[in-house]
Amino acid sequence: MNNLKATSLRRFFSIAFFKLLILAPFNVFGQLTPVTTTVSPNCGGYWQFLPPGYNSNPTQKYPVIFFLHGLGELGNGTAPSLNKLLIYGPTKLIKSGKWPAYFTVNGHNFEFIVIAPQFKSWPVPTDITSLIDLALSKYRIDTTRMYITGLSMGGGATWDYVNSSTANARRIAAIVPVAGASYPNVQKADTIASTNLPVWALQNLNDPTVPSFYSIDYVKYLNSYNPAINPQALLTLFQASGHDSWDSAYNLNYTRNGLNVFQWMLQYTRGSSTIPPPIPPVVNPGPNITLTLPLDSTILNGSGSSAPSGSIKSYLWSQVSGTPGAIFTTPDSAITSLSGLSAGNYVFSLKVTDNLGDTASALVTIAVNSAAALPPLVVNPGTDTSLTLPADSAILNGMGSKSDSGWITSYRWNQVSGPSGVFIGSPDSAVSSLTGLSAGKYVFSLTVINNLGDSVSGLVAVTVNSIASPPPPIGS
Repeated sequence: MNNLKATSLRRFFSIAFFKLLILAPFNVFGQLTPVTTTVSPNCGGYWQFLPPGYNSNPTQKYPVIFFLHGLGELGNGTAPSLNKLLIYGPTKLIKSGKWPAYFTVNGHNFEFIVIAPQFKSWPVPTDITSLIDLALSKYRIDTTRMYITGLSMGGGATWDYVNSSTANARRIAAIVPVAGASYPNVQKADTIASTNLPVWALQNLNDPTVPSFYSIDYVKYLNSYNPAINPQALLTLFQASGHDSWDSAYNLNYTRNGLNVFQWMLQYTRGSSTIPPPIPPVVNPGPNITLTLPLDSTILNGSGSSAPSGSIKSYLWSQVSGTPGAIFTTPDSAITSLSGLSAGNYVFSLKVTDNLGDTASALVTIAVNSAAALPPLVVNPGTDTSLTLPADSAILNGMGSKSDSGWITSYRWNQVSGPSGVFIGSPDSAVSSLTGLSAGKYVFSLTVINNLGDSVSGLVAVTVNSIASPPPPIGS
């Protein structure tokens, strides 16, 4: 008897400890909490998740996600039955610590309230209505941003809530049914489509439990509605087998146009929208540039950045003004070379487009100056010199200065005047020797020519004195 009692006590405390181990992390932080209450005859409780700052900011309202579970998670809404809801979807992400502090959309951050009810049997639209009404009475919910998502049975309940009446569909901002177990028909789809309710359906292509044509046909009927719905319903078919498509659908890293399912929902509101406008991308075409001919090319060094939830998808350079004929090497790149410019002022535009389809443009100017007047070609034939016979040789030490755009191609020494018979040792060099000089005054010319064909000459004089008479002898 005592052994039996001891065994029973151990069992009791083991179960109690197990419950505490499961529930304590969420109760301690006050974020994910089990709530046992009669929501409807078919629902006896739910999990609530409140953003970390919910209690410290008593005036802020939050978007809400109603997460509807699958058939395998039916229960009475009390512990430990409620723990079944922690193995899939948003509640799994929260329990495992993967739920982010906020979701960024259009450059703005949003925090969700999450309500995950547990149903006793397959839920009907009135069960969902009771859940929403209760949540609105207890929590600070932004009524323009209420979203429903569910998997399998819960996905079907998501479809059926909004296809049961236009009032229900108009109450919700967007839905994400995953492998939704609701048989599609045109009438159901028309009820949803008439309200322009945003829909993103996801499912495995080879689902053995809920045929994938359920999701396929729902989306087909929605997008065939006349007038066309805006936005068009989205369909994702994972190329996989098996019924579990929700691990893929709710994976935060699975995105479409850069948005996961939770970010995608936040794009849409009902009623008086409080969603901030999209933040356009930012474009930087680089600094303005000044060139001087003959330089007629340069580099355009642009860049672009997008809001946190987006990325730059494309770049495009174009000429706005200036002489036609400028040539872009890669006009669809942020950085491109530009050539074929002539004198004048140019304006070029860089346009960026992000993955959300938003665009931005900015201008850069390029001023191309005419060729500057070149400094004149200068020649220096050296300084005048004199010598006295019997010295009969001298050095001509000339030089030429090149212009900015040219260089010296040739030198030429010539005798302009003076006695004949002088020999110029290197007439085609800047420095040359003179021999065979006799008494008299000479003038020599140095001509320099540059690569542009310009030439200039300069003169230098050489004076040769006669032999001086020797002084008379001493004492004479």
